Amino acid sequence: MIDHQIKAAGKISGSLEIMKAQLRPLDLHSLQIPTDNEKECLDYYGLLLAPEEGKQSVGFFESDQERLACYRFQPKNPVRGSCFVMHGYYDHVGIYSHVVKYLVQQGLEVIAFDLPGHGLSTGPRASIHDFAQYRSALELLISSFEETQLPRPWYAVGQSTGAGILADYLLTHELDEKNCPFVQTAFLAPLLRPRRWPMAKLAYYAVRPFSKALKRSYSRNSSDWKFLDFVRFYDPLQPRTLPLAWVGALMRWIPRMLKARPSSLAPLIVQGEMDTTVDWRFNNQAYAKLFPNRKLFLLPKAGHHLANEAAAYRKQYMDWIIQNFKIEQAPVRKITEQEISKKESETR
Repeated sequence: MIDHQIKAAGKISGSLEIMKAQLRPLDLHSLQIPTDNEKECLDYYGLLLAPEEGKQSVGFFESDQERLACYRFQPKNPVRGSCFVMHGYYDHVGIYSHVVKYLVQQGLEVIAFDLPGHGLSTGPRASIHDFAQYRSALELLISSFEETQLPRPWYAVGQSTGAGILADYLLTHELDEKNCPFVQTAFLAPLLRPRRWPMAKLAYYAVRPFSKALKRSYSRNSSDWKFLDFVRFYDPLQPRTLPLAWVGALMRWIPRMLKARPSSLAPLIVQGEMDTTVDWRFNNQAYAKLFPNRKLFLLPKAGHHLANEAAAYRKQYMDWIIQNFKIEQAPVRKITEQEISKKESETR
């Protein structure tokens, strides 16, 4: 089984390079039929929708001179709205199949893109000069879709860095219930300050004169061991270093976020209490000040990577999110644990 997975990862690596090079411009008004190569890559990550589930499309848009891979997943009728999904640091849309498919099953069209330097997007791997570049990419995507027929109402879900970018967007533009493009947002283990941040800053200043990057270390950020193994050994799109430029950008971003004017919006925040990636207790207090009306859902035994936590944890918080999204056009379809287990046995 391991040899088979290694061979499959080696084969898909070439297909992903072809997919990246041959991405077509994003069609804002319709879904382009995926090529055979795109289908192969989507299927490898469990993102290829069956005809009875819906259809998908992938293309690129340009932001800050980078080509960013963008995905659309459209459920079969009735479509009850749209949800923008923002992935975390080191991640890419490919490993968000659980979140994407759950939202599609609820009748939401999903829009998701690989951040600069991640997945199939161009840019220095896992690096950024300024976190504002992440926010500007989201701003561009939102403004591009505002003049289209993308089904409303709109929602947004972000994991870790992706949640931090969503929060940055809401706070920077001082959005409220009247002018926010999203009727509701959800932050999964939102980034603000990483765990052991004072020590990390000391290490940054000590290493910076001698190196531009550190070797990536892999932590147990989920109780799903299959996911942890997949990311470490079988995902060709995973970055293998931690660029110090990204750490510097984070150091400049944190104080700006802490000084932001509080918002009247009420995002949904989901946090695992076994999270050892971010300083979640500090972050929880900080986000409570930034969003006094926020709603918090704690998972005592969940880790940081909530998008890829164990099925039982994902069901708990995703059901809670959907309930709070208050989608009224059609009844929410409840996903049973048996269905989740069956889906997982069919992928990786």
